[in-house]
Amino acid sequence: MSGSSMFCAGDLKNSASLAAKLQNVYDPVSQYLRGRFSSNTQQLLHEYDGCSPPSKALQRALIDEFNRLLGDPHLLTNVQRFAQVVLTKEAQRLTEQDPQSEDLIRLNRLLLEGAYPQAIGRDDISTRLHVDKTIYTPSIKLGPRTSYALLTDPNHMVFALSRYKFCAKLLQGKTSVLEVGCGDAFGSPVVAQSVKHLFCVDCESKLIEGNKERLSALRNIEFHTMDMINVVPDRTFDAAFSIDVIEHVKLEEENAFATNICRCLARDGILIIGTPNIEARKYASEPGASPHINLKSNITLKQLMDQFFVHSFIFSMNDEVVHTGFYKMAHYLFGIGIGMRCQMEAVP
Repeated sequence: MSGSSMFCAGDLKNSASLAAKLQNVYDPVSQYLRGRFSSNTQQLLHEYDGCSPPSKALQRALIDEFNRLLGDPHLLTNVQRFAQVVLTKEAQRLTEQDPQSEDLIRLNRLLLEGAYPQAIGRDDISTRLHVDKTIYTPSIKLGPRTSYALLTDPNHMVFALSRYKFCAKLLQGKTSVLEVGCGDAFGSPVVAQSVKHLFCVDCESKLIEGNKERLSALRNIEFHTMDMINVVPDRTFDAAFSIDVIEHVKLEEENAFATNICRCLARDGILIIGTPNIEARKYASEPGASPHINLKSNITLKQLMDQFFVHSFIFSMNDEVVHTGFYKMAHYLFGIGIGMRCQMEAVP
């Protein structure tokens, strides 16, 4: 029989309605089908209470019976049997012919669907294929830092992704974007989805090599081992962002870090820096092996951005929500700089 016409479990839109109709056999189609069912299916229908969901055994038996009857040449022998059934144009066309083989199977499928329109129907094959594709997509391992977060503080993963989503929204449509301190790139694909090309750097070579292997399928991201305190990328970017990095940079190296980022930005470039608020440090969880040695307040973050940009803005963030509320109550801060100042000072 044709695989495309066979019934499957997903075609039972209302198995209780179907079972009840076949049990009570009030209509000519149900009378005919009931008489063609096996003794086992007859017994399962007899035991059905008529109101609760049918058992898996009964559902499977009905699917098997319907598939067996798809090849029945006598289903349409009595035209009056389907007199009260609304047929599709395709079914009407096939009834005017002498359907054989695949056409007969197709016609019988359409007749049964017409007889029980609320109970059975075509399963959306595109949905089934999508589910299958999802299930069989090769799994991707998490990076070490993300694995640590999953095992010790899963909520933090949600907060981290929301920070990347904020950056992605602000940088939507940018051609070339730099991420400074990508770590194990848990959030990088969120931004990569919104920009044409993402250039990710981190000073930890182990993380970069893991990213290259783990995220090789993402064609618009490239990863490079680079210490932005000492090195400037050899290209120009429309924008740059750095999430949860500045708090790990020594204060005496902060100017070199920021200067080198700005040196590879276009004159009208954008820089986004996200960092925990120093006001919330007493509520913070342990930062792991790399301690926070350079936390910012809204004032000190604004001062840093003003050194390099004509326009700078500070946003607050609590959990996943970005806002412009009272800075001292914010858990997290974003500094956004737009438009480079004319003169870039050399790194001391």
